[in-house]
Amino acid sequence: MVTLLEGFDTIKFASNSLYAEQARAYLWKQRPDLAARTVQARDYQLGEILLVKPLAAFLGIRNLGENCC
Repeated sequence: MVTLLEGFDTIKFASNSLYAEQARAYLWKQRPDLAARTVQARDYQLGEILLVKPLAAFLGIRNLGENCC
């Protein structure tokens, strides 16, 4: 599936912030050359899932720390 991204100059993940960050981290592990082409999408929409955002941020930071090295 990742090979489908090879033809694009920029790569955006359209998802909520938690899943977009996980996708970027996964791509860095699998294909750093393609991950270098990622650009920030509009992950956050003002007021979107307002009560879930703090939990999603905490989980995302925790998971990135666990999978970092």
